[in-house]
Amino acid sequence: MSAFSPIRPFEKKDPVSSKLQSDHCEVALKTSLGTINSWNISNPAYHKFFANDESQVFAQTVLADTNIDVLNVKIESQLETIANRLLDGAVNIQVIVEGYETFYEKLAEKIGDGEFHLLAEKPEGWTKTKNITGIVVDNSKFSIRTSAVINVDYQEEGRDSVLRVPYVHVQEVISRREMIVVGVHVPGTASQYPEKGLSALAKVIDGLWEKYDKKVDVIGIGDFNSTPENVAKHFKTVLEPSYWTHANPRFAAASKYDMAIVREAEQESSKPEMLPSDALSDASRALAKGLELLIV
Repeated sequence: MSAFSPIRPFEKKDPVSSKLQSDHCEVALKTSLGTINSWNISNPAYHKFFANDESQVFAQTVLADTNIDVLNVKIESQLETIANRLLDGAVNIQVIVEGYETFYEKLAEKIGDGEFHLLAEKPEGWTKTKNITGIVVDNSKFSIRTSAVINVDYQEEGRDSVLRVPYVHVQEVISRREMIVVGVHVPGTASQYPEKGLSALAKVIDGLWEKYDKKVDVIGIGDFNSTPENVAKHFKTVLEPSYWTHANPRFAAASKYDMAIVREAEQESSKPEMLPSDALSDASRALAKGLELLIV
């Protein structure tokens, strides 16, 4: 696959148009300690931008519908999908990109505070529509050693920006082995290459790896807002999916913005591997299949 591939817009008659719940697919990693999943759930507060122009990629899909009843169906379906996969053990650590206050409140109700630990530290100026990356950890599978959010201020393409990096240091309850999982959402840029943001993320990853004496894997997973080729300029080990994960509605192209990076432990790694699209939710599989069919 190339970095971008031109696609035609979804049409109402396309079988997947009514199944979409986000403009991003999930990505999932299998490790020797458990399964890690990430999903940019597409905050519904911003769905109005999908319908700016009838020729845009998602203009004729359910994503462009801002009717509150339609949005509530999408939200409930995503909540059920994430909660059920955590509860049945298919996913042990879930990263949520573009999460927001009410989504996390409802998710906590579904999964139960006693069974899972939800890391969703509120940023300054929190509102019910503000995006925040959260991490959910299965307490029956992992104990939490520490968790935090690292904030990095930087300038990108002449603008002030902030990289928020939530992470959790976990220990598998049976083997007692450890790893660090980082939720990634690098702010996007007009150039599609947030060089400064990726550089800032690399420093955070390296810092965590050094902090724990290079003895545990540091795994970053989420939305990098750039291509694997660009991400590889900053990270030695990039795990990219075999399927397209995102469609940029601004210039009608499929891309793979969602992926993972790994800074492996010097001694014993958890050996993370990217899972295929058939390991994902129905909505993610629909988007992946749809993007493949829309290639021109």
